[in-house]
Amino acid sequence: MKFASIIYDGGRDVALVDSQAARVWPLRDILPIPPKSMLELIRSYSYLRPLLALQGDGLDLALVRLEAPIPRPLRNIICVGKNYAAHAT
Repeated sequence: MKFASIIYDGGRDVALVDSQAARVWPLRDILPIPPKSMLELIRSYSYLRPLLALQGDGLDLALVRLEAPIPRPLRNIICVGKNYAAHAT
């Protein structure tokens, strides 16, 4: 299982994703008070982890739009590609 930010039913949600089964479970369907964003999930994960149990069949992955994991980061994210020596020079 993985977490993802999704657009579903006109709103942005955080969801559990099973890519092999092509199913998603929005956390609003699992938790009594779901996190509003991936950042909120990360901050409260130790508290929420015991409550994360899959319920029902979930949704077909084709019904949602996957977004960047953290659509609006708090600051810039800088990435460096150093897969091979030519990138390092």
